[in-house]
Order: sequence, then C-alpha cells, then structure tokens
Amino acid sequence: MPKTSANPFSRAVSIYEDFVRILTIAQDTLALLSEMPSAGAEQPFSFPELHGIRMLPVKGFERHLVFYRPIKEGIELIRLYHSARDPNRIDLNEEAA
Repeated sequence: MPKTSANPFSRAVSIYEDFVRILTIAQDTLALLSEMPSAGAEQPFSFPELHGIRMLPVKGFERHLVFYRPIKEGIELIRLYHSARDPNRIDLNEEAA
C-alpha cells in the first residue's frame, strides 16, 4: 500500500500556529522582564562585554532562552536563543537571524 504524504499546506499552517504561540508567550515573558528586570539569572560569560547579561527561559518553551540586560527604562533584549546554542558565542554586533 503506498504511503500518503501529509498535506504541505496543513504542515505550513501548523508551523505558523506554533510560531504565533511561541511569539505570544515570548512577548509575555518580555513584558514580565520589563517590569521585573531581575527575574532572570545573571550569566557568567567568558567575555567582559557580555557582563551583566541575564537569562530567563520562555515559560512553556524552556528550551528557548531570553538573554537581556537590565537598563534604567526596563530591559535591553540581546537575543532569544535555543538552549542547544552556545550562549558564550553571542556576538553583540551580529544581526539577529
């Protein structure tokens, strides 16, 4: 019996729905951090320019990590990284992909 392949459109819709869900929850995490900048844990980085950067997992997506620096007005978002990436390789001059 031949295999039936999944409908590519349905797969695309599913990926889009997952993206919107993650984005919405990430926005909630960023709103929390803007009100409570010390909520995340300060991270020990190898490079002095990364001093003061804190990290907080995105609630419900704990493998997605928000790296930020508290500032007077709230927070400076540095990167949203997947936990499989090495945070010591954060390049502050690199455009986010």
